[in-house]
Amino acid sequence: MNREHIALLELLRLSLFRQNECCYSKFDDVNWTAILNVAIEQGVVGICIDGIERLPKEIRPNQEILLHWIGIAASIENLNQIHLQSAAELADLWASESIRTVVMKGLSIGRLYPNPLYRQSCDMDTFLVHKGQSEYKLDSWSAWDEGNKIVADKGIKVNKEYYRNSSFDFCGLHVENHRYCTYVKGSKRGKRYELLLRRFLTHETTSIHGNLEAPCDMFVALHTLSHAQGHFLSEGIILKHLCDWALILHSFANTLDWKSFVSYCKEYGMDKFLFSISRLTYSFFGIPLPFYCGENQITDMRLLEDMFNISEHKVKGKGGLTRRAGYVIQKLRSSWKYRNFSDKSMIVALLQQIYGYLFEKNPKLA
Repeated sequence: MNREHIALLELLRLSLFRQNECCYSKFDDVNWTAILNVAIEQGVVGICIDGIERLPKEIRPNQEILLHWIGIAASIENLNQIHLQSAAELADLWASESIRTVVMKGLSIGRLYPNPLYRQSCDMDTFLVHKGQSEYKLDSWSAWDEGNKIVADKGIKVNKEYYRNSSFDFCGLHVENHRYCTYVKGSKRGKRYELLLRRFLTHETTSIHGNLEAPCDMFVALHTLSHAQGHFLSEGIILKHLCDWALILHSFANTLDWKSFVSYCKEYGMDKFLFSISRLTYSFFGIPLPFYCGENQITDMRLLEDMFNISEHKVKGKGGLTRRAGYVIQKLRSSWKYRNFSDKSMIVALLQQIYGYLFEKNPKLA
């Protein structure tokens, strides 16, 4: 981790938590062009604007870099406004057919940010539920198929090739409409975790905008963490994921049943990852932790260094078998991640993936 990385983390702390105190020495002799480029790579370039405004003028980036930075942030803000309007129109369309739109992440996490429109997001992940059905029922609860048909009837091409979700573009917004909340193929525990998430999905939802709903805090925390862990183990995560988790810890500090949350994480093999990413939020953002995490600075630094080593995250292969082979190679190279951040080995994870691909074309939860 170099001085530009350290400066970027301090900038994010100022932006996200509106801190008045700043360690200005972290910005001594930094290369602002390099910081900007890293912020773009890490998906946090828009978020940083508030932090720059809190710096004394003498240590801010020069006018050329600052104007470039502001221009990128404004583009992100404008695109998010367009996407929000498109998402609201889609939710209204589904609502007209008595279907509720629950946003699994994206907007559900973005609402926790000081300025939600600065959080970079490229799509919307939805889970559809029939109106009037507030309790989970395995056979009749999801409105996934009906939602796809409503969109297809508008002349929009809906791709249903992937078992977890369909995908389509609606008024410039890419949408992933989920049939499953998480990965369930080849894993009995994965199926149990899916059932747990579904039971929390519509419990005390919150309105985001119009007919767009955010799930309860427990779902947001569990799904955000497991989604980040899955990305980290198979490819890699970036600072945007760290910021998301920091804001969940901060926003849900006094509302979430953290004892139960940690218990779920231990049951489903997420506790090592939970403790490490939480310690990082404390170290760099000063977030008080609502549970005991222990200490493991070496492991934490490996997690952070992997975030910055973004060139290692890309899976080789354009599609089909070559891309699947790329995933296998990436998983083999990531055996150290499984040892340090999961309760199962890389070999077990790979065998589960192969079994699911070969024998579970349409997985059943019960």
